Amino acid sequence: MVYFEDRGSILDVPIDVVWDFMVTENKFHKKAHYSSLRNMKWKNISDITGAGTCEVMRGGRWSKMKFRVTSIRPFVRIVEEFEGPYAGQKMVFLYTPKGKRTGIDVFVIAPKALVREIHDTLANAHEEDVPALTAFARQQERNNSIL
Repeated sequence: MVYFEDRGSILDVPIDVVWDFMVTENKFHKKAHYSSLRNMKWKNISDITGAGTCEVMRGGRWSKMKFRVTSIRPFVRIVEEFEGPYAGQKMVFLYTPKGKRTGIDVFVIAPKALVREIHDTLANAHEEDVPALTAFARQQERNNSIL
């Protein structure tokens, strides 16, 4: 296992919008990953932790994933993987408010042989999230202007 960081991503929406997008059940985040995630099953364990299984596209192939996510709004998500080629991987996503923007830093412990693939997966997830997050933010603005 090796440790690495992926720091400095910026999203052009405030931190509360990022968290509403990720944590709240909505159609926007689900649609963001339609080409890289399938067969998601999720169970809440507590008010901050859930566990799930799914299949994810990594390295050009589908692999099964069993995981747990702990989310402490508004600043951190911890993802642990238990089965498959990524077993033992742990990722911490740290969210930092930057006015009307949000910074994201990712800290990872992962199998050494998969580091490049994990970097690519993180980049792909970011690219998938940005348009869906933008659409979600616009919808939130429309809903708030109606109130």
